[in-house]
Amino acid sequence: MAKFLEDNCELDEKDPTSYSTIPPGEYNFEVMDFKRTREPYRNKKSNIDLGDCPCREVQLKIYDDDGHDFGGISDKLYLVDDADWKLKMFFSSIGMRKHGEKFRMDWEGAKHKHGRVKIKNTVKDSTKTPGEKVTFCNVERYLDPPAVSSAPASGDDNPL
Repeated sequence: MAKFLEDNCELDEKDPTSYSTIPPGEYNFEVMDFKRTREPYRNKKSNIDLGDCPCREVQLKIYDDDGHDFGGISDKLYLVDDADWKLKMFFSSIGMRKHGEKFRMDWEGAKHKHGRVKIKNTVKDSTKTPGEKVTFCNVERYLDPPAVSSAPASGDDNPL
């Protein structure tokens, strides 16, 4: 059974609340804010309902490599041990975690950090208008930052 995680546990220009439909793909993001919530959580593998769990809802500003601003989306990061993979991906993406190392989740420190994300769209039935479909933008995964090369900038440094 999953257990709750604590905030300080160790783990191996548009309004960011104005949401819009973003085409699926990879984008840059900036962490604009977060809020502490408790949200229902169900383990998808075991189908066990954990009830209301501690959660951080992060508001992300999405933009492409050319700086085009797509607006904001939010993503819920659950503080439960069987969802720690997404927490690790998030903090790795913004450069606050190195793979294989323990770290502390510094939510205040995450504000205004930048990373990369893969966005997917999900189409569901509208709960407000019967028969109407609604498209939601979701974070499919947080991407690692580009690897920094330690190779010399030019071939002139080769002594041979």
